[in-house]
Amino acid sequence: MRESHKPLSCTSNSPRLLKDEGHPSQRDRNILVQGAREIGLARHHIDWLGDLQTYPQPSRLPFEPPVRASEKLTLEQVSSRPEHTALAGDVFDMSAAAATHTTMKPILARHDVTLLFSPTHGFQPW
Repeated sequence: MRESHKPLSCTSNSPRLLKDEGHPSQRDRNILVQGAREIGLARHHIDWLGDLQTYPQPSRLPFEPPVRASEKLTLEQVSSRPEHTALAGDVFDMSAAAATHTTMKPILARHDVTLLFSPTHGFQPW
């Protein structure tokens, strides 16, 4: 027996939240398509979602991993620093992170987030 799902929607009149006239990011479109497949939506609906125009990705500088510092931190030490996070063995100070990452700080801070961003746990960048 197929589970029923209650549809949800979200709207915003805030210009700050509306990007390119409501087009999703490529990542969000991928999540929609994957969810549509998982719940068994008809193929033509999945194709329609897959064809949605996305807004262009902002240009970003290439990622440069941090220089290995002489200071080694334990997870307990990272946990005591409100703007630090650990990822794949490196510790990042998020105090100077771009404003676009403000909402992520409380989620990432004081934690080792390696598994959160692991492809084996479902993370799909963009």
